[in-house]
Amino acid sequence: MNTIRNFERPYEPEDETLFPTHWFDDRPEIYISLPYCQINEKQSRKFLRSLQFFTKGQCKLKFLWKTKKIKSLFNNKDKNKHPSHIVYHGTCNCRSDYVGETSRNLEERISEHEDTTRLSEPARHLALNPSHFFSWKTITPAYSWTIRHIIESLIIAKFRPNLNKQVQAFSLSLFPSGIT
Repeated sequence: MNTIRNFERPYEPEDETLFPTHWFDDRPEIYISLPYCQINEKQSRKFLRSLQFFTKGQCKLKFLWKTKKIKSLFNNKDKNKHPSHIVYHGTCNCRSDYVGETSRNLEERISEHEDTTRLSEPARHLALNPSHFFSWKTITPAYSWTIRHIIESLIIAKFRPNLNKQVQAFSLSLFPSGIT
């Protein structure tokens, strides 16, 4: 029987263990994988008791509940076939090509390029050659304006598409004010 006097005795370290005993439990672990639902949860308690009795406590039994994410049950977002913030490449059937970037919807930008009343280089090319057509593909998404322009200029510098005209250029100087 616990009384206040039982708790007043001096501290004796040999009565207590410093580490929990379950840290050194060497029994093999058995994992049981079940799909999660309320019925399985209720029946698993009864099953666990009977399995513990059958194994005579020689194993640690643990349940792993399999759950499904909502997105695996149905598609909650439509796929965007024409994304925005991308660098794109167009190839004409005469093997002329063009590289561009846009922050707007790609479908809108392509329709502008294919409109012969516009002033873009692909539109001018199609106005001069009415039987030609372009095929378009996305090179890479880039949500930053700076990164989009850098990627576009690197691709233009590497592949030199013949419809991309050099309109404006900036000189790159490592030390604009000189070395001191």
